[in-house]
Amino acid sequence: KEDVKKMHVISGELYSSIEPFIKLPEKKTEVDTNRYKKNFPPFPPRMTIKQAGILPKPLVVEINFADSAEFEKLRGIGPSLASRIVKYRNRLGGFQNVEQLKEIFGIRPGLVDSISERLAVDTNRIKKINVNTCTVEQLKAHPYLKWSVANAIVAYREKHANYLFTIEIMKTDLVNDSLYRKIAPYLTINE
Repeated sequence: KEDVKKMHVISGELYSSIEPFIKLPEKKTEVDTNRYKKNFPPFPPRMTIKQAGILPKPLVVEINFADSAEFEKLRGIGPSLASRIVKYRNRLGGFQNVEQLKEIFGIRPGLVDSISERLAVDTNRIKKINVNTCTVEQLKAHPYLKWSVANAIVAYREKHANYLFTIEIMKTDLVNDSLYRKIAPYLTINE
């Protein structure tokens, strides 16, 4: 009853008039709070998004197949650079490894290093040049070969017969070991 008396909206006169009608127990009774609780399972321990396995997989670009739009999705590569990558890849015949991207004008070595984990190389897509049937023009179109080297390779073949192995192009005076290792993935003797 004392709690009703403390209410601000009930004046002393009003309380005196309604007090005989208030029937409340004088002692506080303990309320059973457990009867309102439901048995929910305990909360799982907090996990990060990565631990929960709900992160999207990072974009992986296959550099011997991707178009300019796919390259642009990579951080640090805009439309101009993406276009240069595709053009160089077409001239090269495909990339042997990711490091070859550093040969493209405008690509900083740090950029290639920062995105290398998001790049893949399918060397089966490399277009090969047949050293037994190619022309000087076809060879010199490759970025690793100058006209003089292409001319020497074709002239040697015409003078001595077809190559049995691609390494035989080193018999020309202009193809050294370093150049051969660079160009070898792009050469074949098979049709």
